Amino acid sequence: MWAVSEPNDAVALGVHQGFGRRFETRLITRSRRTLHRMNALSAVLSNVVAGAGRLRSNSAAIEPGDWFIATGADDKVAAHVAESIRRGARGVLVDCPTLPPHDLVHQLPGLRESLGAVMAQLTHHASREMTLVGVTGTNGKTSTVQLLAQAWERLGVVGATIGTLGAGLHNDLEPTGLTTPPVVELHGYLADFHHDRASCVAIEVSSHALEQGRVEGCEFRVVAISNITRDHLDYHHTMHRYAAAKNRILQLPGVTTAVLNLDDPLVAQMQPPPGTTRIGVSTRDATGALVTAHDIAADDAGTRFTLRIGDESAPVATGLSGRFQVDNLTLAAGILHAQGHAVDEIAAALSASVPVAGRMQVTPATPSRPRVVIDYAHTPDALSQAVAACRPHGDGRLIVVFGCTGNRDRGKRPLMAAATGGADFIILTDDDTHDEDGDAIIVETIPGFANPETVVIIRDRRRAVLIAIHMAHPQDVVLIAGKGHETTQSSAGHLIPSDDTRYAERALSTRPLRPPG
Repeated sequence: MWAVSEPNDAVALGVHQGFGRRFETRLITRSRRTLHRMNALSAVLSNVVAGAGRLRSNSAAIEPGDWFIATGADDKVAAHVAESIRRGARGVLVDCPTLPPHDLVHQLPGLRESLGAVMAQLTHHASREMTLVGVTGTNGKTSTVQLLAQAWERLGVVGATIGTLGAGLHNDLEPTGLTTPPVVELHGYLADFHHDRASCVAIEVSSHALEQGRVEGCEFRVVAISNITRDHLDYHHTMHRYAAAKNRILQLPGVTTAVLNLDDPLVAQMQPPPGTTRIGVSTRDATGALVTAHDIAADDAGTRFTLRIGDESAPVATGLSGRFQVDNLTLAAGILHAQGHAVDEIAAALSASVPVAGRMQVTPATPSRPRVVIDYAHTPDALSQAVAACRPHGDGRLIVVFGCTGNRDRGKRPLMAAATGGADFIILTDDDTHDEDGDAIIVETIPGFANPETVVIIRDRRRAVLIAIHMAHPQDVVLIAGKGHETTQSSAGHLIPSDDTRYAERALSTRPLRPPG
């Protein structure tokens, strides 16, 4: 985790201390009371840093001598504060007036609304010193961000990423537990990246992060929206509110360019603020798109297409599987174009792309075993696209293993079942059940199957993967969907080891020479 080496440089927060024009205007219009709170918070946090304590917003990560920051006023705050103190926190900063008094707990009114700006100052505005790229969307965030990082490396750019796979310089990620980390940790990572001489950072920005202010104080240059399909309605309740949350990325401070997938009807309607350049991308001939893909071919060998940017074009050929990978590659191309790279440079960099962990991760077929694909698809749209991409040629069957998540949007469950309509055989298993009854999740999923006679229920995920691979013939394809790169499964409030890649490897190594049937 980061540390600020010169705490004396981060004293009171003044309007004239290096803020960008747009952000400065916002600060000037704040009330004097709010500015006073920000000055007070900045002074407190400066003292924290001067005392060599680390700032953390995750009580479970507290180590002796750290400071814990808790915002909000829900019932869980007290529990997190108590845990941080048990773990040896040097002090706790909160803005929850209902907490009982404690010598280590310091009440700071306005903590939540000021934290992002103050963290930016304490980390010397690290985001301003690099090119920040924010990517949001229901599907494709992780792939786009990682493909972008791969391209940067080939273009000689030192890049870093923050997202579902973790945070760090390219190919050196540490897990974060969230797609977008909390604001304290996020600014810490950015300070680390700047210290490590990164010049570009790509961040997966979730709808939760946009609503909860996790990216406040960060100054993005380029933002991109991949698509908006049903997800997280347990949190946002309606598609309108979900789309509105995604749209917030266009309003972030510092944004000069927005790259939008015009093939998605909701994204195509979005307009960035005046003065922001809008770059449309399309793989389906959408009107108004500047960056487009043509002559698309996708098969077991990979994807090939012609990338066109304005009047210039260049061929792209990758080993990535799935038609939807062209969408991810084209969005990445739009971002690279926004950064000033030429079309031939972009095409060459993207052509060298390698699969992203847990995203259409393929174990090729051999004369004695089937092709196995592991994918993170956990929304109806993503699962439908994965099923279409895995459909075998000839007389082979498609066997799909998937489950639905507990404590999430229950209306999505039958839609997930419907998304497997192109499969010949389906094993319905457990995903992350969290603290919900797994049998109840299964019951709510089943009505969505068009052909329930092709469905078998095996709740033990390891056994489900084993049976799927053991029953498959060499000409078949087995798609294991939902968990991707993840190595744990949440069940009954506990995290248990669960790794689809290892399950598949074990099943392939113990597979009988001649499958039954």
